[in-house]
Amino acid sequence: MSHMNFCKLAASLLTLVAAFQVTVQAGTRPISTIPTVSQLAELKGSDATYLSNLGYSVAVSGTTVVVGAPGGNDGQGNFTDGAAYVFLKPVNGWQNMTQVAKLTASDNGGSNGFGLSVAISGNTIAVNSNLPEIYVFTEPVGGWVNMTETAILTAPSTGLGPCLCGHLAIQNDTVIVGSPLDALGNYGSIEVYIKPKGGWQNLSQPNATLSQSNAQFEDQSFRSVAISGGTIVGEGLVQGNTSEYSIFLFIKPAAGWSGNLTEAAVLSSTQTGNDFGSGGVAVSGNTVIAGSNSSNITFFPPSFVDVWVEPAGGWANMTETAQLSDGTTTYADGFGASVAIVSNTVAVGAPSAYVLKSGKAYRGAAFVFTEPAGGWKTTATPNSRLFNSDWTSNDAFGTSVSMSGANIVVGAPYGPNGSLNGEAYVFKK
Repeated sequence: MSHMNFCKLAASLLTLVAAFQVTVQAGTRPISTIPTVSQLAELKGSDATYLSNLGYSVAVSGTTVVVGAPGGNDGQGNFTDGAAYVFLKPVNGWQNMTQVAKLTASDNGGSNGFGLSVAISGNTIAVNSNLPEIYVFTEPVGGWVNMTETAILTAPSTGLGPCLCGHLAIQNDTVIVGSPLDALGNYGSIEVYIKPKGGWQNLSQPNATLSQSNAQFEDQSFRSVAISGGTIVGEGLVQGNTSEYSIFLFIKPAAGWSGNLTEAAVLSSTQTGNDFGSGGVAVSGNTVIAGSNSSNITFFPPSFVDVWVEPAGGWANMTETAQLSDGTTTYADGFGASVAIVSNTVAVGAPSAYVLKSGKAYRGAAFVFTEPAGGWKTTATPNSRLFNSDWTSNDAFGTSVSMSGANIVVGAPYGPNGSLNGEAYVFKK
């Protein structure tokens, strides 16, 4: 099977997982006592149509939001190539709106899936797709406009070249991407790209490749990755186990990200048998979080999010500091499918959360946890919950979540009302 077909397979699997999460039956959630955060804005694509799946991925930096629509119209009549939409906070504050700019790939050729993952830092946006490429966009001097990429980042296509089809993250001049499949569908890696001194340009070689020291054939690790300061994290399969994950943590060397590197520490969970680490991962300062994203209604316990806090002596192999859950006794709600952390605040998406509203069943929610004064502790009591104003059945609200400052952005790629157009929503924590 070709390199590109493996990339498409990986993307298809991610889509199938999301689809399964919003169709599985679960129980009623005890949400009435959890305070609800008011929605600030509803973000729509002006040309989003059936199967656009806008909101499959979201990212926010300051007053700019980027939303991926991997089934969207690329502007050339190709409705499966995908697009990414840019939204800017108006002078008078967030309000319901359509995009100020639409980003597409110059080499779309049908079923590209552009927008599977998006990331933003300052004036730089990164987007990936089914293809083994990362598209980097730099904001023009006059502001964001409809445009194609500034640069394309690739990796060697010979031998065991990575697919670059996992989640993206960006910080300042550093772009990272999870590559769960190599050319033969085997070992996973994290690829690190550093902006050249002259600005972003086409690159065919990552600056560094990060992999787990105990990687095995068909591990397919690192679908989810995150970066903060000199720390990069990604989920990886535990050696010899096809359903248990650990979080692999990499520390930036004194000379910078370069060459082939293995982890500095392995973060594990005391609770096993529930696809721990298969959801989202995030890092902020000295704190790492990862979701379990349990989807088996019969055998697995409810999903949770693990929290690790760096010890005084520095990162080392360890189990979690605390576990966060949403107080439900149900299964398969997708809690932890997406996670975000900024300082002492954690946001968790639960795209399959099953709740009752006016006697009708709806799915999708997000929850916010704030670190207690004495540090993170295991709890099943979120500080607040997020629901979208046009809350409808099976919109998968919570599939993606991102935070910047006081703003939280949540994607609902199957909304509104199951249309599959997709939307994203802005909240203030």
